[in-house]
Amino acid sequence: MAALATEPDAAGSEKERELKQWGEFQGRIEDDRLLAGRGLYVADIAVAGLTHAVVVRAQVASASVTAIEIERALAVSGVLAVYTAKDLAADGLPDFPCGVNLPRADGAKAHQAQRPILARDRIRAVGEPVAFVVAETLEAATAAAELVVVETEDRRAVASLADARAAAAAAVWDEVPDNIAFVWQRGNAPADAIGQASHVTRLSSHVSRVAALSLEPRGALGRLDGAGRLVLYASTQSPHILRHALATLLKLPADRIRVIAKDVGGSFGMKSGAYPEDVLVLYAARKLGRPVRWISERRESFLADDHGRDISFDAELGLDRDGRFLALKVDFTVNVGCYLSGRSLFLLNNIGGIAGVYRIANIEASITGMFTNTMTNAPYRGAGRPEATYVIERLIDIAARDLGLDPFELRLRNLVPPSAMPYDTGFLFKYDCGEFEGNMTGAAKLADRAGFAGRREQSASRGLLRGLGMANPIEVAAGPFSRPRKDLAKLTIAADGTASLYAGSMSTGQGIETTLTDLLARELGLPRAAIRYLAGDTDDLPDGRGNGGSGAIAVGGSAVKGVVAKVIETGRALAAELLQAKPDDIGFADGRFPLRGSNRSVGLGEVARHAQG
Repeated sequence: MAALATEPDAAGSEKERELKQWGEFQGRIEDDRLLAGRGLYVADIAVAGLTHAVVVRAQVASASVTAIEIERALAVSGVLAVYTAKDLAADGLPDFPCGVNLPRADGAKAHQAQRPILARDRIRAVGEPVAFVVAETLEAATAAAELVVVETEDRRAVASLADARAAAAAAVWDEVPDNIAFVWQRGNAPADAIGQASHVTRLSSHVSRVAALSLEPRGALGRLDGAGRLVLYASTQSPHILRHALATLLKLPADRIRVIAKDVGGSFGMKSGAYPEDVLVLYAARKLGRPVRWISERRESFLADDHGRDISFDAELGLDRDGRFLALKVDFTVNVGCYLSGRSLFLLNNIGGIAGVYRIANIEASITGMFTNTMTNAPYRGAGRPEATYVIERLIDIAARDLGLDPFELRLRNLVPPSAMPYDTGFLFKYDCGEFEGNMTGAAKLADRAGFAGRREQSASRGLLRGLGMANPIEVAAGPFSRPRKDLAKLTIAADGTASLYAGSMSTGQGIETTLTDLLARELGLPRAAIRYLAGDTDDLPDGRGNGGSGAIAVGGSAVKGVVAKVIETGRALAAELLQAKPDDIGFADGRFPLRGSNRSVGLGEVARHAQG
């Protein structure tokens, strides 16, 4: 890289200079600010005239709403408004779009189970928002929310996959009596592929439902700016995606909405989409002409945030007499909750991972989504990759046990070799490269696999058990695989030689601010202190990846390198004007543009001043 010397000099060898530079970049940039309480989370934002909101949530999983009484709540001192679905309907606010066009088992299109911003005539999950209370103080809003009475008539509910699939189960949607939301199927396995195997390993299991527990609960603050635009401060991992969703829902041009996410305290996929509260604070701010903030309580987040996982599966792995994998068949059943959106299809992002890193001639799989009276399901921590890995790796362990084989050797026997690259698994994924045997043998050496038997005997002599597990997960970086999301970055150089990086990738606690700043510092040959990192504001860039899909460095870092190359190319042309030379004779290193064959050079700041005229 430009920031590293390529020739020895008086300061020492190239390696010594590199080590010295690494020393300059130790430590994370954001830590001092965050640990000292100088972060800027949604709850920290101070704006004039701020009001506070509390959401009244459903206390039952399934019911018909007969009435919502708000008069006593409106009478509480300091209360400004109590909004219900009737108010939203009067102002023409629609439900969240569905975005799922997969078929059902009968071939009909998936029922468009759209999520309302506030529940109307039906409640389908505990925690659904029913009313939105806005007051001068949080205390007044909380007191008023407790006085809102939601009259309901209970209906039968289904909470688990087993309940939803049972005969005569209660229907989450009257239009879907069997509770089957959609069916997805792919594969190339002939009907008798499993039957032709010498040995078949079977596994039925379940990956439990989870709720994300980010250090910072969700929050949203809506206001109008001086130009009448809607401004949303949100705890979100994808500001541009959120802005697009809000523009679609509110039927506004995207440039009439600004989304800002400064510091975000964790996300894990849960904060990657639009929520009712994001819409409600903007709606209330526009109605009241004042900023409105809602911050989730910790216990509230367990009910109101999208959940993850909750997947059952039945799987079969066929092997020949030599332990070679012949065929794999997996049927997933997913508890999608009570509503559908594009986020309900998270498992599709990584289902290709059931092939693992192994040669399997025939693979087929299906996903059946089931409605239940639970919170909507959405991406969380890998979005289907852990489930896919669990299926194939657990099958291999069971097959090794059944056949009396070493599970390590069984894996080695079936790995895709480097010579086969690029490799088409025959089931969605194509691998451009990979040295899977080297990964396995290297990990085994680090874990001292050869010495495991001795360690196990030592444990047994003390009445203890000791095990050794292994797995070969594979995941799309910067996915989803079918439509990789690009990223943008903008770089400006000031007259004083400092740089401002506007990054489309943002941090939700992973240290991306440090990583991208360090990358830019090395590329430009500048110290950290000369670089300003800005991210999470949709006004800065026309689009941005945000965070998610393991793409911050693979895509975001590439965008930074790309914009650096453009700045240096432009800078060389400007430096050539200053040095009265040809651009081809201008180099770049350590923040300066030297004229080759001379001792003359100009710095980034000088070039920036020249560009400004």
